[in-house]
Parts: sequence; C-alpha cells; structure tokens
Amino acid sequence: MADMNARGNLSAIRHPTSPLSESYRVIRTNVMATAAAMNARVLLVTSIHPGEGKSTTAMNLAAAIAQTGATAILVDSDLRRPTVHSNLGLPRSPGIRDILTRSGAFKDIVRPGPVPGLFALTSGGTPENPAELMGCDEMRTLLHALSKAYDWVVVDAPPVGGMADALIIGGVVDGIVLVVEGDRTTRAVAADGVAQLSSVGGRLLGGILNRVDVKRNSYYLSRYATGYYGGYGQYGAVYARYSSGTKKAAEGRAEK
Repeated sequence: MADMNARGNLSAIRHPTSPLSESYRVIRTNVMATAAAMNARVLLVTSIHPGEGKSTTAMNLAAAIAQTGATAILVDSDLRRPTVHSNLGLPRSPGIRDILTRSGAFKDIVRPGPVPGLFALTSGGTPENPAELMGCDEMRTLLHALSKAYDWVVVDAPPVGGMADALIIGGVVDGIVLVVEGDRTTRAVAADGVAQLSSVGGRLLGGILNRVDVKRNSYYLSRYATGYYGGYGQYGAVYARYSSGTKKAAEGRAEK
C-alpha cells in the first residue's frame, strides 16, 4: 500500500491496475533490459523543458523497479527545483547538498520510500552553485558508492535546456532516459538535446514519449515504439529504445 504521506503521482503503487501503472511497469521492463545490455545501473532521467513529466517518471520508474524485488534509490539532483521530498512526503533536508558540502555519510541521510526496496536521497537546501556541485569529485564518489549499496540508482535531473546541470551529471552516469512531452517538444529541439547529452559522453538508453495522444498517433507509435501505451483517457506514455530504428519516437512529436 502507498504511504499516505506520498503526495506525488505515484501511479505505480497508488493505482496498480490502471493503464498508466501498466505503462510504467512495461517501461520499467524495457529500461531494465536495455540498461542490463549496456551494463548500466546508474540512470539519469531528464527532459528538454520543465514540466514534461521527468520527475514523475523518475519516481514511478524507481518504485516500479523496487516492486521487482530489487533495491532502488531515487536521487534528487535537481537542486534548483527539487520535488522528490514533496512527492514522497519526506523532509527536504538533510540531503545531497549536505553530503557534497559537508562530507557526510549517505547512509545517515537516505530515507526509506513508501514501498519496500525503494529509498530516496532528497536535495537538501538550495546551493548558490548547483552546477558546480553536480560536477565535483564528491558527486562522482557518491554515485559510485550508491551503485554499490543499491541495485539501481535513478537520478532525477534538471531539464537539459537552459542549464548545465543535466549535461554535467549526464557525463558521469551509466545511462540516460529522456522524457519528451508529446505534441510539445519538436523533433529538432529533442534532437538538439540528445546531441548535447552525447557531446559530454552521455549514453542515451531510450526516450519516453509522455502525454502522447495515442489515438491520433497510433500508427506512429506502433511503428517506432517498443512496449505498451496507456494512461488517463486517450493519453499515455510509451518507451522507445534509442537506436537508428526507433530514435524518432524519442525525438518528439509525429509530423503531420
């Protein structure tokens, strides 16, 4: 049962039989399979713009992974607009900022989430230099230590557009999942974000086309997407592996 303190849209456990919850489970299966093939266990979830659903996706992906019996830790690296603490009903501080600036032990700060196997590392207070903190040696050391303590590390990162934070972290994680809102972000803009992530050594595992009109784009999705779509009404989310054959689904809206 979901912890009633968890206020975010934690569909993976709040509504286990809903189409959207099923979408997250199939997305989880696809992400885990792609990541396993690439030996990736530290995953970054980001988007191009704010408000495309990357934090909700990161949270539900981590929760869905925990439901398999694996341990997963959700890390809030969006120090400018953190949401993990409010979504899961946890204290914001102490958090990752305290570990990076005060050399604290993560075991003293990590908190259990609302389902067995799910843990969270919140942001802590807002620093004056979030990008610099994300690129410090302590951040690399922290992610490495978390990968040893938990089966999966899911990092909720800031959007790519307009700030350097996600690009900095993208170069040190094992793999990246890009969340794109259907009918909002164009292919050209998404492709530019992919190019930016690739330029810093980021390994894109795949894309999640979120809030997509599955009726209007049914042919497009069936051709390029892997997995199941679902959602509230006619809208849903679908995952596509990033490859020469499927990258269009990760790059934005279907062209008319």
